[in-house]
Amino acid sequence: MRKILSLLFFVTSFNSVVCGAASSQESLEISELNNSYVLKVPVSRLVMIIPKDGLSPAKNTGGAADSPRYFYLEDKTSSLIISGWFEPEQAFSGMKKFWQAETEAWKRKGILNPQNVSFVKIGGWDAITYDMPIASGSNPHIRAHWLQAGTWIDIHLSIISSRPRQEAGAQLQSLLKAIQVKDKK
Repeated sequence: MRKILSLLFFVTSFNSVVCGAASSQESLEISELNNSYVLKVPVSRLVMIIPKDGLSPAKNTGGAADSPRYFYLEDKTSSLIISGWFEPEQAFSGMKKFWQAETEAWKRKGILNPQNVSFVKIGGWDAITYDMPIASGSNPHIRAHWLQAGTWIDIHLSIISSRPRQEAGAQLQSLLKAIQVKDKK
């Protein structure tokens, strides 16, 4: 019963954001601990831990960045970006539908088609790896999803690199494997 009430509160709280301003229970909190960033939304039972490794919280505005549960970390030196959201698990429609909606939105905006698209498992994450065409170098991306305890974590990793796409993509996969998702204690 407690789990059901907890889930109901979580979903109700997330839904209330759509209708009005987010309360502190629905807003993402980022703190630092042992050379890592700890990300959590109080209403969620999960916490995500991302190694700092040159990353710093940065500002990204407009669109999805307006969500109170959005995060954006970047390493300007290596052109690495990690961004994403904490959302209620019920908002996730599955990998195939998610990807279809994502690529259709890109087409409407005139964004080039992704290349080398693969649906894979990376650590505990369900992921989509792909490359975006650029004039020189490589631009690999990973969109990954974690579903647990009524929460959906959507994370996007990308890097612009002079290295070959396989090497830069392996760096992103290694970083994703190092990101931990745990139940709050």
